Amino acid sequence: MHMPSATPIPVVVQQHADESAVLAQIRLSLSSAPHVRLHHLRRLDERLAAHLDGLVVAGGHGVRCVEAALAEPGVGAVFATTWLAIAHSATDVLARLFALAEAEPSVQPGVAGAFAAGGDTALRPCEPFLGENHKATAGAEALAIIGIDNKLSPQETTSA
Repeated sequence: MHMPSATPIPVVVQQHADESAVLAQIRLSLSSAPHVRLHHLRRLDERLAAHLDGLVVAGGHGVRCVEAALAEPGVGAVFATTWLAIAHSATDVLARLFALAEAEPSVQPGVAGAFAAGGDTALRPCEPFLGENHKATAGAEALAIIGIDNKLSPQETTSA
């Protein structure tokens, strides 16, 4: 019986990162398309989840692969990086993603989509961090998706 290697295979991890970005981009655009049926989205979601799981299993190498894709950020790459940062509770990576989303509004759906895909259970550990970054548009959108009220101004936050 062959035991799996503890060291991730870089080319496989890179393929998971690339496929995650592409599938996330497709998923975000198809979610509002009127001709797409629910079973098509479900199949796409299953494929996306499999690649994201591969990145989680790869650990730090998976994080480095998706972060490298941010050199030329697209919605799909931002989605995959955000999702992985949430999975690892990597608040430093989330901080960079929120800053990127503020500077580049076209990638905000990737940040918000990853938080929406994570669901309440996955997002709860990140609530304190998100509350600190209440000025980030993508952060506010993500908070709204999961039902967290975040309407305090910076002055109200510090005096509360």
